[in-house]
Amino acid sequence: MQITSYFIGIVLENAPFVTLFVRLQQYIKKHKLEDAVLLQNILSLHISLYYFDATLTEDQKKAVKEDAEHLSLMHETLEVSPIKGSYFNKGTNNTLCYITCSQTEVLEKLHSFFTKKYLSPNVPENQYAYIPHLSLFTILDSDKYAQHKKAVDQIIIEEIELLKKYSLVKDIQLFQVNSLFSPEIQIPV
Repeated sequence: MQITSYFIGIVLENAPFVTLFVRLQQYIKKHKLEDAVLLQNILSLHISLYYFDATLTEDQKKAVKEDAEHLSLMHETLEVSPIKGSYFNKGTNNTLCYITCSQTEVLEKLHSFFTKKYLSPNVPENQYAYIPHLSLFTILDSDKYAQHKKAVDQIIIEEIELLKKYSLVKDIQLFQVNSLFSPEIQIPV
């Protein structure tokens, strides 16, 4: 497998998100948005904490995994609850739709721990302000998507209300990323 990068993240339960992803997929297909929107791989649901590059050594992987296990035990009561849908933008174009979540203070502390211990400033994702989120889909054609944004946002709002009754967190894991697979897949190591 071609590994393009690694990151540490919170693994989420897939099952509670199935209806949301099915509804999004149905909407995309019905409105012929396959060339405008690329859904996140439902088998890779997570909240990223910190990114590493593909040169992570075996010793570094072991250390990160030990930290993840230790932090999972320390935060075994960690709960994240979806709050609302939002977008990352490049200029005036929406580029990524995501769900923001609760417990951002705890997530920011976890991010800070990994930032200080495993400084990787050259990874592009680490150069942005940290916003804890669950990616839903990448927007490939912002103009085409714009006329559907309101309807998609309504689907997300309805499904977030249903997600709030579930325990979503599994644990904290090191992931390897294969960006050559479409949609990109992130697999716990």
